[in-house]
Amino acid sequence: MAPFPYILVITGGVGVGKTTLIQELVNKEGDFVFIKEYVDYLPVLGERMLHDSSMDPTSLFDFQKMILSGYAMQLMMARGSSIIMERTPLESVKVFAALDVEARLAGKHSSLLDSEITTLERMAKNIMNTFEIPYPGDCPNTTLLRIPGRYAKCEQIQKLMFEDYDENRNVRWILLETIQLAQQMLNICERGREPIVDSNVKKFFRINVLHREMMRLKLKS
Repeated sequence: MAPFPYILVITGGVGVGKTTLIQELVNKEGDFVFIKEYVDYLPVLGERMLHDSSMDPTSLFDFQKMILSGYAMQLMMARGSSIIMERTPLESVKVFAALDVEARLAGKHSSLLDSEITTLERMAKNIMNTFEIPYPGDCPNTTLLRIPGRYAKCEQIQKLMFEDYDENRNVRWILLETIQLAQQMLNICERGREPIVDSNVKKFFRINVLHREMMRLKLKS
């Protein structure tokens, strides 16, 4: 028997409205457990480690391990329930590890050692396998939803959740992506995250692209 009757993964870059949307969905659907990311699940520790990792990049490995342990604890407690996940352990590691490797190749400071990336990916895969969560890009029910405004409409997601529902394919991935990066950065500022400067625009665009590539999705021309 699968650990969860139904899994909805809502993923995407920073500030695309994942948390806001999932909370609204959980409130409306009622029977779903929200599997949160680090800052919402462990807000005090999460915010402190996020700040520490921005000041001291060598602490990023411990920060990523904390993110993974947060996922594992929540999934264990949610066994038997339908869940909505904010990202998954493996993509969380892969996207930010990819950014770190790209920085190294560009001659910039790198925060993670190759051995640390390998350890994190092994930990993430173990969580995914234990709880029978498909790897990013391996789920046939995957949708790219580009948001023209501030946030995705809850009704859009509810329709997608049970579209072509099949009890043998009980996992759906939805990748959120903002059309305007300025709105994405505004959302981050309003949540009280690190100050946004012009140099971060390329980084946020790259995060969006990495998520899309991992889901094996292409923009329609």
